[in-house]
This record gives sequence, structure tokens and C-alpha cells, in this order.
Amino acid sequence: MEIGDLAAWFAVAVSASAMTVAVWQARISRRQARSTSEQAAAALNQAVEAKRQADISEQLLEVTRAQLSVMRDQVELGEIDTMLKLRERNENS
Repeated sequence: MEIGDLAAWFAVAVSASAMTVAVWQARISRRQARSTSEQAAAALNQAVEAKRQADISEQLLEVTRAQLSVMRDQVELGEIDTMLKLRERNENS
């Protein structure tokens, strides 16, 4: 075998090794892309759930504010009623 033949075989071996490495890198890249896609989908789902929870919290806050307003009105009416009863007692005494 001549040096040229050895060099050709060596070039073929190096080329085959490089192709094998390229295939492995492509597979790893596909796996990483799939994993990244799955993580992005999970993050999107978490964001959607967080938005839903925020909307529910906002609705509960509005209900609580409405209840507080009703309670304030009831207290105010109770105070007015008490003042009227006291006035009536004073007038009757």
C-alpha cells in the first residue's frame, strides 16, 4: 500500500467519524429542541393558570368590596335607627 492509499483511507475514516459526530449532534439538538418545546408549553400552561387564578382573585375582591359596602350601609342604617329610637325616647320622657 502506498502512502497515498493510506492517506485516502485515513481521510475516509476521519470523514466517517465526523459524519457520526454530526449525526449525534443532530440527535442531541432534536432532543434539546423537543425538551425546550415541552418546557415552553408547560410555562405557557402555568401562565394561563396564573392568569385564571388572578381573574378569580379579582372577582373575589369585587365581591368582598360589594359585601363591605352592604355592611357599611347596614351599620349606617343601624346607627340612624338607634338615633331615631333615642330621639323618640327623649320626646316621650
